[in-house]
Amino acid sequence: GDLTLRDESMNESGSTVQVAPGTSLRIVRALPDERILSFDLETGAVAGGFVRRIVVELIASRWNAIALGEHDAVTALLQVRERNGAMLRPGSHYDLPTGHDRAGATRPLDLHEFAATVRDAGAGEDLRKVVVRSVAFTSPMNATYIVAPLVRSIDDATIANAHARYVELRNSDAGFVLPDGRGQPYPSALGRTDAVPMDDIVGAFAHVAASAAVIIEAAPGSVDAAVAGVHERIRRLDDKLARLHAEAHDAAAESAQMRRLGDLLFAQLHRIPKGASNADLDDFEGGTVHVALDPALTAKDNALRLHERATRRDGAAERLPWMIERSGAERAMLAELQQRLLSGVADTAEVKRWSAEAGRSVQRPHDETDRLPYRSYRTSSGIELRVGRNRRANDERTFRPSAPNDIWLHARDLAGAHVVMRWTDRTANPPARDLAEAAVIAAVNSKGRTSGMVPVDWTRRKYVRKPRKAKPGSVIVERSKTIFAEPDAGLDRRLREE
Repeated sequence: GDLTLRDESMNESGSTVQVAPGTSLRIVRALPDERILSFDLETGAVAGGFVRRIVVELIASRWNAIALGEHDAVTALLQVRERNGAMLRPGSHYDLPTGHDRAGATRPLDLHEFAATVRDAGAGEDLRKVVVRSVAFTSPMNATYIVAPLVRSIDDATIANAHARYVELRNSDAGFVLPDGRGQPYPSALGRTDAVPMDDIVGAFAHVAASAAVIIEAAPGSVDAAVAGVHERIRRLDDKLARLHAEAHDAAAESAQMRRLGDLLFAQLHRIPKGASNADLDDFEGGTVHVALDPALTAKDNALRLHERATRRDGAAERLPWMIERSGAERAMLAELQQRLLSGVADTAEVKRWSAEAGRSVQRPHDETDRLPYRSYRTSSGIELRVGRNRRANDERTFRPSAPNDIWLHARDLAGAHVVMRWTDRTANPPARDLAEAAVIAAVNSKGRTSGMVPVDWTRRKYVRKPRKAKPGSVIVERSKTIFAEPDAGLDRRLREE
């Protein structure tokens, strides 16, 4: 659907609902945190109360316009719909939604309230889902932009940065068109350089409404279905590019802040008691700085961890330009393909050819890591994990680059990646939290990734052997223990180094 502001009057004979002479518009209400507009009418004697209110629902799953009379009884509506277990039709009673139970519906959250929401997130929980679930006027569309500063670390500086983005979105009266499909009106550019600025949000809607007609339904295998599929891929790429641009914009500052906090910790180790979860340190430039700590680590290990994370952040930042360039090139190609489909130049066969070729990813600039048979991860404490890319890579990962005392993990009785935790201590096992995170990675990279709980076997690598003539990836495990892990794709993304 489109929202269009018309300058000219419409011919009453073409209207679904006739508004009687003498009727005036009394008040227009936008429900907080709801995409619903309510137009209350002051009706004259001629109208007889037939239409007292018009409700417009701007919700993708139920676009509708509903005319209400006495006692909010439906007198007319565009689409008969099921709602709350009953059919909404003329004569039905209509209850205006009261809004979501999310904080910040009547005023923006202040920094303290926003920080509490972020810090209350459970370990490994996707912060985007936390924000969408808890904070009014957020959605999957803008949550990535809001939480981008928190991807690598959650501290006072990154929380303040994320809060500033949230407030900017909450208070924005600007207008942009995001080049998603035929255009997406939005009050923010979401950090994207390809957003087209407009005079205001109404102008953005008018611009999009004047573009090509939207496809309402698409039969499987049709050109319309192909267009819809290409559009969805473009939307995902736009989301990815927004995240990459946000990371690139903040990478240098985040890395410098991590090193600065690490230096402050090193200079004041004697002030940090064992098991502390936070500390207020004297800043080199005056004042104090609040630092969040891992109570399971010593102050020195917390400082080393901050420096290690800064180094990893720098390494990731070096790859961002290549990733942005590759995703941008794919998006441009898809946008051209979409236009060719709409104009009739391309057909569904061309989309199928593209889908087949899409799996052949563009090679990264020549680098030793390109030839490695595994993906690299780091646990919260900085312990390296290596995850096999396929069956043959599982053999490579388990038996060649690993050491006998490394920790080996694999989802029990399920096809999946071999995970090896680099560990040199022959007498002690890894910390329980790091082992649990490694088990989650093994669960996510297995056929049980959609299960609620996955049993993961773990042992020392020296207790894993490969029978002669066994298939790639097949091993025999001795002396294993089992840990139950809940697959968490968000944790997988956060711990991955590439």
